[in-house]
Amino acid sequence: MGLMHKGVNYDVGLNFTPGSLSREVWNTAFMEHEISVIRHQLHCNAINIYGSDADRLLASAAFALSQGLHVWLQPRLVDGTIDATIALVSEVAQRAEVLRRRFGHLTLIVGGEFSLTSAGMVPGASLDERVINLTSSFTDMEGLNHNLNAMLQHTLVATRAVFKGAVTYASGSWEAVDWHDFDIVAVNLYRDAANHASYRDELRQRQQWGKPLVITEFGCCAYQGADQAGSMGFDV
Repeated sequence: MGLMHKGVNYDVGLNFTPGSLSREVWNTAFMEHEISVIRHQLHCNAINIYGSDADRLLASAAFALSQGLHVWLQPRLVDGTIDATIALVSEVAQRAEVLRRRFGHLTLIVGGEFSLTSAGMVPGASLDERVINLTSSFTDMEGLNHNLNAMLQHTLVATRAVFKGAVTYASGSWEAVDWHDFDIVAVNLYRDAANHASYRDELRQRQQWGKPLVITEFGCCAYQGADQAGSMGFDV
């Protein structure tokens, strides 16, 4: 079977710095131009819209749906507490249900890589610190996955209460997610020098759940040798 959904990720701004978004200037006309390019020049049939601002997320989703794209909508909160993260996801889910009823073709992603983006599962006061600790000294993967799945269950319950479409979670490749209550298995899986030979096997292992499988992040940066670095290619 060929790929059903072929698309790109679209960032509407993340709160890497408290009180501000990574996309500082927001222009509706420019957003509509970019999404039109994704649909009509890149010939995508899907788009993964992510960010920390509910209004930007929903405005982008509405326009993308009007262009015939299947929208995967992903609220993300960097360094958020469990309560703050669930509050954002719940708000987006409730408003997204209105769009889903109107257009269809909308899948909700309740978050991505909570073990890094949320505080408390991996030591570190910031996302950067948690990435460093996870890839160097962290060993309590059992505890991490226990806390992760507990958070996912709370998030899923809140989401199901207001959103009636398909729901998934953009997992990190190191996270052992319990997918029983999700509709789709999803993973951020970058191919690099370390997993070049095992990439297909890593994907196939996730088919054990008997559910549709989506790669929510992949690719590399645009310089020579970046394909060997995968998700760490930004750190030139």
